[in-house]
Amino acid sequence: MSRDWDDLRYFLALAREGSVRSAASSLQVTHSTVSRRITALEEKMATRLFDKTASGYVPTQAGEQMVVYAQRVEENVAEMELAVQGIDEAPCGVVRVTTLEEITLGLAPLFERFRSGHSGITLDIIPGTRRVDLALREADAAIRLTNSPKENLVGRRVANMCIAPYASREYLQSVAPDTPITDLRWISWSDPMLKHPAVQFIENNVSPNNIVLRVSTGVSGHASAVAGSGVAIMNCYVADQDPRLQRVTEPNHDWDLGMWVVTHEDLRATARVRLFLEFMYTALGEQRDLIEGRKPLYPTWSQSV
Repeated sequence: MSRDWDDLRYFLALAREGSVRSAASSLQVTHSTVSRRITALEEKMATRLFDKTASGYVPTQAGEQMVVYAQRVEENVAEMELAVQGIDEAPCGVVRVTTLEEITLGLAPLFERFRSGHSGITLDIIPGTRRVDLALREADAAIRLTNSPKENLVGRRVANMCIAPYASREYLQSVAPDTPITDLRWISWSDPMLKHPAVQFIENNVSPNNIVLRVSTGVSGHASAVAGSGVAIMNCYVADQDPRLQRVTEPNHDWDLGMWVVTHEDLRATARVRLFLEFMYTALGEQRDLIEGRKPLYPTWSQSV
């Protein structure tokens, strides 16, 4: 069974990625390993599963049918693993936690507090912009910013993440006090963030000539603002703790996102996951004023001039 599922993992990776190199990267193996396993699988199935085209590997008709069945197996294996892990009562092992990279600066001290209090548990932090799927066991728990969490997740909304425009204190000191905020230099976003209401504010109100930079991650926006490039939209949780930054205006609560600590429903009884969730509920609850923008280091720019 484990060998058969391993073959299907290689097959699904190539079907999804379209290239041997990308499939190998996603599986963290060499591309020759992927080629060898796919060839062996085709020989075992006695049928060709992929056509090699100029744009990459494309499943044949037989391959397309196999994708459907392989995805069902993938879901069943994930469900089985979740069920088995769910009866584990020992508070030890690894808890894989996914969250946005831009809030890990604020979360890192909390992760260390948890680690020091639970020496048998190792945290594996998975930051990034891609939505990691808890149902497929890509992570055990998530700290998410969303107003609509998935129904198969269980957890708690611990706060509303407030968002505001920030710039470096040095940059704000260099511009005239009566400068309209839309006439400042701005840092906007690239896809897929262009639909976010905060980014729409920039796109609809700031002249293209004043948008001096576009970024694709919050970490890049934060670093660019600190460097003095211009004004960037940031979460108050991290930006209000950075002495190099200052708010340009108060948070716009139409931009708020719920901050959730969640896990998959099948993992709620797992001891190490339950301990992590309970700790984060309490720790983030204690930081609610900071998350909700009520503890800035400095007054907003309009109040400080």
